[in-house]
Amino acid sequence: MISKLIMVGIGGGYGALIRLLITNHCKKNYKGAYLPYWTWTINILGTWIMAIFIKVNMDNTLLIFLGSGGLGGFTTFSTFNYEIANIFLRHEFRKLFLYFFSIYGIAIGGAIIILKI
Repeated sequence: MISKLIMVGIGGGYGALIRLLITNHCKKNYKGAYLPYWTWTINILGTWIMAIFIKVNMDNTLLIFLGSGGLGGFTTFSTFNYEIANIFLRHEFRKLFLYFFSIYGIAIGGAIIILKI
């Protein structure tokens, strides 16, 4: 049990560092973007990568490290919800609709396609 906790912790640290690097790069290079593309990209990639891990029937130990740890640290559901709430409070309902449904549609739609092929 302890070794699994350590694997999740180490994997989560790596995932969070990768997310930070991508976020900083995007915020620096895409200032004034219509949507927070960094969170959008991170969450979609994380969903697709997890679908690939499941599709290839990854070893459980590796899945704990890369899936629960790495992708758990990489993806960011809380930031997504924070951004949704801020867009709502600014009454930018068109942006809210686009952001919310595009991230779920593309992430889940892509995962379904990956799992079916």
